[in-house]
Amino acid sequence: MSLYVQFRVPLRILGGLFVALNCFLPAQSEAGGSGLNTVLVINQASTNSCELGNYYAERRQIPAENVLRISWSGTNTSWSGLDFTNYLLNPLLAMLSSRQLTNQIDYVVLSMDIPFKTTNGSSPNATTAALFYGLKPDVSGNNSSYAASEASFRTARPATAPGYSFLTTMLTGNSLTEAKNLVDQGVESDGSFPDAPCILEKTSDIPSVKCFRPLSIVMFPVSSFAFLVDGFVNKTASSLIKRRSQT
Repeated sequence: MSLYVQFRVPLRILGGLFVALNCFLPAQSEAGGSGLNTVLVINQASTNSCELGNYYAERRQIPAENVLRISWSGTNTSWSGLDFTNYLLNPLLAMLSSRQLTNQIDYVVLSMDIPFKTTNGSSPNATTAALFYGLKPDVSGNNSSYAASEASFRTARPATAPGYSFLTTMLTGNSLTEAKNLVDQGVESDGSFPDAPCILEKTSDIPSVKCFRPLSIVMFPVSSFAFLVDGFVNKTASSLIKRRSQT
């Protein structure tokens, strides 16, 4: 069931709403980065990886000097920690150093047909996680200080990282077409505002170092208020523009 509330607020009160909203929001807003802060990794041994990578680079405006081309002809599901180091990590770090990008890159995007699992001895790691805070044994205590920090990644890299740390994602899908659609959806959602009902769910989880989900509950009132004010402002502005155009 959806609940729609219609109300009128005098314009003189609108400023007060924004003041109240700003009291709840962080004092400083951090940018989300761009193609200049991103390295795109393409597997030259895969035509799909090459085509998808080129497509992503065009849509996200990734500079040519930010593209790393590796050559991995093995399976796209798993590789060893040694293969991860020799085929991906070392070439990536060497590229950043030689192109003087070490202090510029925060994000790494892997273009399909690159193994998603890295085996470190008997412990499986996600390849994306291995680029985030290194290869780690599968034991408790592998926490990320970045999680729930509410800070920009550059200022809150994981404390247990082995010197390098990148926010990493993998572009993939059941087909090349599906993967391209994923890229399109991401690009088209930039700067958009949801036009469908949004569900804010509370759970019985207890906040801890292992579970940060409940921490978002305290922000529900702020989120609801922000949606309410944004909707009111948009409707009011549209109404004023319409009336002015009719006079």
